[in-house]
Amino acid sequence: MILIDACYKKPTSHTPVWLMRQAGRYMKEYRDLRAKVSFLELCKSPELVCETTVFACETIKADAAIIFADILLITEILGFQLEFAKNHGPIIHNPFTPSHTFPTHIEHEALHYVGHALSATRKELPKHKALIGFAGAPFTVATYCIEGGKSKDFAKVFALMKDHPDAFHGLLSQITDATISYLQMQTQHGADCIQLFDSWVGLLSPEQYQEFVAPYVKRIFNQIQNKPTIYFGTKTKHLLQTMVQTGPTVIGLDSDVSIKTMWPELSYHPIQGNLDPLILLEDQSTIFKETDRILAEVGQRDGYIFNLGHGIVPQTPVENVIALIQYVHEKTAK
Repeated sequence: MILIDACYKKPTSHTPVWLMRQAGRYMKEYRDLRAKVSFLELCKSPELVCETTVFACETIKADAAIIFADILLITEILGFQLEFAKNHGPIIHNPFTPSHTFPTHIEHEALHYVGHALSATRKELPKHKALIGFAGAPFTVATYCIEGGKSKDFAKVFALMKDHPDAFHGLLSQITDATISYLQMQTQHGADCIQLFDSWVGLLSPEQYQEFVAPYVKRIFNQIQNKPTIYFGTKTKHLLQTMVQTGPTVIGLDSDVSIKTMWPELSYHPIQGNLDPLILLEDQSTIFKETDRILAEVGQRDGYIFNLGHGIVPQTPVENVIALIQYVHEKTAK
C-alpha cells in the first residue's frame, strides 16, 4: 500500500493522497443520505458507514479511505450523554465536573459497530488502498466533555486545568485507557493505519502540552505498535517538535506551517499535509499553483503524504477535489 510505504519513508511510485473529511457534506450523495438518517444513526450502521467510506474514496480516487465515524463516539462508553443536534453539532448533556463518576465497568463492546464497519469496508476497498482508523486525542475529547460541546473560549477547560488539575488528569486517564482499547480493536478489524486527531491542542502552551497532553498521547502510541500512526492537530506550529516526540509514525501539518521551514526542524520525520482547504474553493489553476508550491517544498524526499491542513469544507466543488488528486498523482509520478 502506497500510503503505508510513505509512512515508513519507503520510495513510492507517486505521492499518496487522501483528504480529511473526504466523505462529507461537499458530496451530494452524502447530503442525500443524511436527509434520511441522523448523524449518529449513520455512524452506528456498519453497512452505511462502509458504503459512505468506500464511495468517497473511489469517487475522488484517493490512495486511502478513512472510516466514517466521529471522535466523540467514545464518550458514550464513558457515561456521557451524546447528541448531535441539527445545525448545532455535538452536545454533551452531562458535562464533566470534578465530582463526576465514571462507570465502574467500561463497555468497550458498545463500540464494536465501528469494528464491524471497518471489517466490511476493508473487504470492499481495493487491496492496494489503505484503510485509516482514528480516534480523538484525550485532550481534545476532554474539551468537549468539559464544555458540553463546542466552545469559543474554552473557559471551563482552562478553569478546570487551573483549579482542579487532578480531576482533569483523571478525565484524561479515563479517555486514554478507553482510546487504547478502541484503537486496538480498530486495528484488529482491518485498519491499516491510525490517525489521532488533536484538534484543539494548539490552544496550549508548550508547558501545558507537556503536562496535560504528552504523557497520554505517548501511552496511546506506545500501545499501537503494529500499525503506522498519524498525529494531527490545528494551530500547532509551536508544538510540533514536542508532538513528534510522543511517538507517531507521521506528523500532520496545518496550513499555517511552511514545509520548507518546518520539515528540517522535525529532522525530516514523515509528514502529512498541508494545502489550505479554502484553496479548493478557487479555480483549478489556483489550486494547482498552490499544490506546485507545496510539492516543490517537499522535493523528491520520501516520507510525505499529501493532504489538507484541515478537513474539506462543505462548499467545496467535488470536481475540484477530483482534479487535485489527479494532479498530484500525475505531477509526482516516477
